[in-house]
Amino acid sequence: MRSVTILVPPLGSAGSEVARAIDDAARSARGVTFASVVIGLPPSAPRSGEPHLPRFDFPEDAARALAHAARYGRWRARPAGVVRQPAGCRPDEAAAIIAGALAAGAGWLGPAEVASLLDCYGLPLLPTRVVRTAAAATLAAGELDGPVALKAIASDLIRKK
Repeated sequence: MRSVTILVPPLGSAGSEVARAIDDAARSARGVTFASVVIGLPPSAPRSGEPHLPRFDFPEDAARALAHAARYGRWRARPAGVVRQPAGCRPDEAAAIIAGALAAGAGWLGPAEVASLLDCYGLPLLPTRVVRTAAAATLAAGELDGPVALKAIASDLIRKK
């Protein structure tokens, strides 16, 4: 049995007393999932070694949390799947590319390493050019058909975009 308790304390009532009673009932229930919605009261603090009773300010939040929990439970109950590897993948070669970069102390893969790594998984790249000057970039852009995106390659850049 799963239970959601909703308490909207009437004005002037001791809603905190009812909230404590709900917490106590949840703690004494073995194997039962509880959540409480107590409008206008702070969440209860879990007692040491006892399960925490989720408390929400609004019923919609509790319903949303239960829906996520139910979806997660259905996902967990599914049989384990099989990881399929597309034909032509070369994961050992990809691992060697990454290991080589790590051994070299590189913080980022260089353009050639990225292209090789993507090729290991059959992921094509658009035509690219690596240039060192603005003039060379202008010439390379003229060689490419369509819009051009520029990416800076420098180890001392703080942000890479």
